[in-house]
Amino acid sequence: MGLEIREDETREETVEFSSGTVVVNAQMQDGDALANFQASIYYYCTGDHQQPVAFVPAGEPAVLAERRYDVRASFVRSHDRPDLWRRDLVVKAGQVLQETIGFPQDATHHRRPQRLKC
Repeated sequence: MGLEIREDETREETVEFSSGTVVVNAQMQDGDALANFQASIYYYCTGDHQQPVAFVPAGEPAVLAERRYDVRASFVRSHDRPDLWRRDLVVKAGQVLQETIGFPQDATHHRRPQRLKC
């Protein structure tokens, strides 16, 4: 189905969106934001975690069909790559949804040195 535009003709159309936009931000529990592929966000159909339907770096928008999703956030800088899940996220047509996921501080394996008492 297409729309033809003609000179000197006015036409009114109703557009129905069948997708929504989700932005998942990732941060450390102390509030430090993770971006630029420090954390990756994977979207799966709810209950089916074999193949993601979308993949974006944290903080980037994903345009998804209207349905329910399980969302996995993967912390890239960590050796054991702890994954955090947000299950059953509902995406509605035309909606812009913002979520924030917080990784525990020990996920980095880069702990600050502690001072020894002598």
